[in-house]
Amino acid sequence: MSKHSTRRRARCAIALLLLVAASACTQQQIYEKAQQDRALECQKYPDTRYEECMRTVEQSFDEYQQELEAGSSNDLVPDTSRTVDKKT
Repeated sequence: MSKHSTRRRARCAIALLLLVAASACTQQQIYEKAQQDRALECQKYPDTRYEECMRTVEQSFDEYQQELEAGSSNDLVPDTSRTVDKKT
């Protein structure tokens, strides 16, 4: 194997590792942004509804990621089905 080929493979490996690391960071940032948005929506509710709504925001990214790995969720963002309906 030539030096050029070895260097190129090393650069590709480093680029791949950086891409994977950046991807994980991006998923966490997306999750956290979605949680922040949901928390802001919860502020629109009266006290009891607010508390109920905020319980849907409590899941950490690590817990969310464990659910994904376990196959209980297919989304990249938090489950919005638990969001409280504004009309009631």
